[in-house]
Amino acid sequence: MLRLMNTPAWLKYIGDRKVYTENDARKYLIEGSIESYRTYGYGFYMVVRKHDMLSIGTCGLTQRDYLDTPDFGFAFLPEHGRQGYAFEVASACLDFIRDTLGIQHLLAITLPDNERSIRLLTKLEFLFEKTIMEGEEEVSVYARFL
Repeated sequence: MLRLMNTPAWLKYIGDRKVYTENDARKYLIEGSIESYRTYGYGFYMVVRKHDMLSIGTCGLTQRDYLDTPDFGFAFLPEHGRQGYAFEVASACLDFIRDTLGIQHLLAITLPDNERSIRLLTKLEFLFEKTIMEGEEEVSVYARFL
């Protein structure tokens, strides 16, 4: 998580979360996904490559205070991009969200210039819904019914 959160793509498209040490990463996970599991029953999941159990990214849900529907998201280490992992993982995660969590409607947000995320969201059948302001930043909102 420490390495992932300090990649150029994370910093550009998700933002600097001030996670610079292993202790920072541990705190971020405890206060983020782990707390989300307690509060909402879901969070982000670690993505592990099957053949060697290498952690390559994260995928899952968060509940943002400015959205009324769970927000679907994903991030992968750059060396594992363009290999089909993101689509495979995101598709399986969406099936889990629908079949196990029983969630029927999702949103996904991204910056308007994040072409790779937009391409994946579109491939996953998310549709552009609107643009909103989150703080001082314009974000694109995509939606999908499962």
